[in-house]
Amino acid sequence: MCAIEPVLQVQGVSIEIPTRHGTVHAARDVDFALGRGERLGIVGESGSGKTITALGIMRLLLPPAHVTSGRILFEGRDVTTMHPKDVNRWRGNEVGMIFQDPLTSLNPFLRIGIQVAEVLEIHRGLSRAQAMAEAEQLLRRVQISDARRRLSEYPHQLSGGMRQRVVIAIAMATRPKMIIADEPTTALDVTAQANVLDLLRDLTEAERTSVVLITHDLSVIADFCERVLVMYAGRIVEEGSVDEVISEPRHPYTQALLNSIPRLQGAVGRLPSIPGAPPDLTRELQGCPFAPRCPVAYDRCRTEVPELLEIGPGRRAACHLAQPIPSNITLEGDLAE
Repeated sequence: MCAIEPVLQVQGVSIEIPTRHGTVHAARDVDFALGRGERLGIVGESGSGKTITALGIMRLLLPPAHVTSGRILFEGRDVTTMHPKDVNRWRGNEVGMIFQDPLTSLNPFLRIGIQVAEVLEIHRGLSRAQAMAEAEQLLRRVQISDARRRLSEYPHQLSGGMRQRVVIAIAMATRPKMIIADEPTTALDVTAQANVLDLLRDLTEAERTSVVLITHDLSVIADFCERVLVMYAGRIVEEGSVDEVISEPRHPYTQALLNSIPRLQGAVGRLPSIPGAPPDLTRELQGCPFAPRCPVAYDRCRTEVPELLEIGPGRRAACHLAQPIPSNITLEGDLAE
């Protein structure tokens, strides 16, 4: 768990989505804290519960999705019980969110300058002239060249990397205490991805802004974050410092994610993959949700859901075999019987 002053505490949060095929248990008893100025990564496959947990924290869930249990505390205030007007002020003034696709995050019919200035007018009470002047400075701060000219351009006239910089400028305009970045580099090439991460790191370090970075890529986590949560089937299955989790994973799923990262050295061949598919989230858990895909699963794994337990200072794992997983384990062979 977080060892420094927490700005965010997520306590036993579960999120469900009723559907005609049954209730989807999108997040199950999610519990973690985010320290002031800390960069926390949340990693997992698509459908693991990363994004919906973030949307739950931000009070952006669309019905029928809803939080069924737990508390979300921001500096001691319970976000789940806030009045909607207070939530809108909170989202604009104290927290910000960066979404995956900057092209859909920006209004295609409005010029860039208007979109940046609008945040400053609403949440900081600036006049239009003041907001436009501040918007130009914000674009310079996120290293957009010829910022004054860019104010009059539309989103489609900018590159993907520039659009994401504009989204970061909007998110940082009110100097929030926390930013949630949901796969902010997925739509970018490798060079633009590195530039955006460097920019986000520099900006948040300067303001001591806490960051939750959501991604499916552990290499991005390793480059940007200090601590990581690994999610699978709506649950946290491992937590620890980035260095510890990458060098000594305690859950087979974490090891599987590490195995799937491309290497620049060694023989060229097929990348390791995880056999099988994630579980049906409309069903109640009968054992470890990863057991059908796990190479070291045994009888207990199929009948008893492992608790998320502390296994060391700042380390937690939800595995009946919460011990160092040998690095030579791959998931391409036969599964354990």
